[in-house]
Amino acid sequence: MNHIKAFLIYDENGGSVNGSTNGDGLHNCENTLKYSGLTPQRFINVEFNSDSTYFTSVIGNNLKIYKTYPLKLMANSYLPETYIIFKSILLGRTNLIVLLLREEKQEPLSLKIPRKAKGYTVKIWDEHQHKIVWESTCEVLDFYVSSESYLILTTINHELLVYKFITADKDHSSAIIQIQIPNIKIRNDVAASVSRNLFTFSNAKIVGQVQVAKLPDMKSMSIFKAHKNNIRSLAISPNGEYLASCSERGTLIRIFKLYSGGAQNTIGNTNENYNKGSSNNELGTLLYEFRRGLEIADVYEIKWSPDSKKIACISDKCTLHIFQLPLLKKELMKRKKNVFLLTDMCNIKLSSTIPGDRCKIGWEYPQNDSIKNNSDTFYLIWHKSGLWQKFYIMKDYNDSKYEIVRENYKLL
Repeated sequence: MNHIKAFLIYDENGGSVNGSTNGDGLHNCENTLKYSGLTPQRFINVEFNSDSTYFTSVIGNNLKIYKTYPLKLMANSYLPETYIIFKSILLGRTNLIVLLLREEKQEPLSLKIPRKAKGYTVKIWDEHQHKIVWESTCEVLDFYVSSESYLILTTINHELLVYKFITADKDHSSAIIQIQIPNIKIRNDVAASVSRNLFTFSNAKIVGQVQVAKLPDMKSMSIFKAHKNNIRSLAISPNGEYLASCSERGTLIRIFKLYSGGAQNTIGNTNENYNKGSSNNELGTLLYEFRRGLEIADVYEIKWSPDSKKIACISDKCTLHIFQLPLLKKELMKRKKNVFLLTDMCNIKLSSTIPGDRCKIGWEYPQNDSIKNNSDTFYLIWHKSGLWQKFYIMKDYNDSKYEIVRENYKLL
């Protein structure tokens, strides 16, 4: 059992509690952004924390923590020179950051990083002490964090490992313990999502199948067919009721039922056909299909809004789509077998500053932490260009249509 110190490092106003590096560290964008072919990549990876109030960026052995809005650089740390960081996630607003890295001799970073060449190590960095306080004992491919309580690792041996953070109230010390789970095999290119006490991932044996497991023991709750092709992305809604998925084709976004009331122990249909005819209380029931586009696309991310009513989707077509669940719960319970193909509520064509650039989406959470309040504001952080953008959804009351408006942007 490993003991580490976890405590609040940032206050609600974005101030630094422990004296981390504070500063602007930003560049104003007065004119249209221009880049030469020799411009280096700004970040290897960017990740928002659980409520999108902060995000971390990594390049080489450099780790930065930003406050999302108002945009501010909160910490700028350099790990040992032998570390190359590929992914980082801030645990809530604490001093702990989970890192996916390799320890090797550094060489010049190219714009294309081979993510799956070999395994990585997962380490936890303490920003307050400026040191590594925990590390995995095996090589891994990726990691997932659930509400700062569970840490899930996918290993190069096609296995899952689950760890739990246990915090003592008196001294705020945390223990990281490994949870014993059944032997579950996964794919190297597994698509997965974790939220609260649910973990969903693409099945290793059957193409297009999704498996739903309950944390911490990874007890299987449902296995159902989601797509005919390999699954590219999965996203559990913040309330844990829905699962959004898309395949490698990227033309359709499907919404499935996950959990509502007493349905948490229901076993879904494992047949090849989608569960269109099953009860709406059953896990794996197909509720909606959204049309992203007709052309095949690489979907970078699917991100739910805080109220679990809207989905933001971005792909290599550089078009950002916003989809909205069309029905209320009472109307949903009346539905039987019909699943309609729906389109987005609005979209916007984005100007690509660097070819092949990727981005992360972060929705702004309501100030009073009430998920009943709609959030129509979201942010994009681009990896290569280091561009931060703020958008909001606006309704045109003359024709009852919605549009996406860019409010602000800066270079990090």
